[in-house]
Amino acid sequence: MAEDDPEALARYLLSFRWPFRNEAIHRQLVEGGLPLWRQILKFVPNPRERGKALELGSPPFHITLLLEGFRNYDLSLTGATTDGRPEITQELESPEFGERRTYACRCFDIERDAFPYPDNTFDLVTWCEVIEHLTLNPVHALAEIHRVLKPGGSLVLSTPNASRADSIANFLRGRNIYDPYHLGAPLMGSRHSREYTLPELTGLLAGG
Repeated sequence: MAEDDPEALARYLLSFRWPFRNEAIHRQLVEGGLPLWRQILKFVPNPRERGKALELGSPPFHITLLLEGFRNYDLSLTGATTDGRPEITQELESPEFGERRTYACRCFDIERDAFPYPDNTFDLVTWCEVIEHLTLNPVHALAEIHRVLKPGGSLVLSTPNASRADSIANFLRGRNIYDPYHLGAPLMGSRHSREYTLPELTGLLAGG
């Protein structure tokens, strides 16, 4: 399977059984998200020697699977809980490909807590489609990312552009540009607390 074969990648990701998602939601997520995930993967360096990577916001593990399959890193995974557990474990199985994964995620509050890793630990941090869900200023999280990255390490961050075309079109038509309220479980759904324009995000990363 090649990373530039979207049909094969979709088949692979869809083959895994997610016990907490129904099939229709899973298919919608993969088909809608795969173009973005492939773009993210292009920005992830592939070191010759095995590197160490931190994935912030690992569930539902689609990017995790792609990183495992196509990049040379040992992954540290993170998640979130509403009951204070320090770790969650998720098992995924693909009968079609004969694969089984057990993912253990450390859980902590990235908006307030010190990340539970020493300084200069990781060659790579991925923070994809997460920053828009934060309710506090992201400066603390960015400072912690900087602390745990090795000198010369890479941060791969993705988030929706607040000034994207569909938001501007909705604004001009008098429609709300924000997500509707989500009436499901606390950690499910796609409600965004704060989206950023490219200049805003560039300024944050530059420390401005």
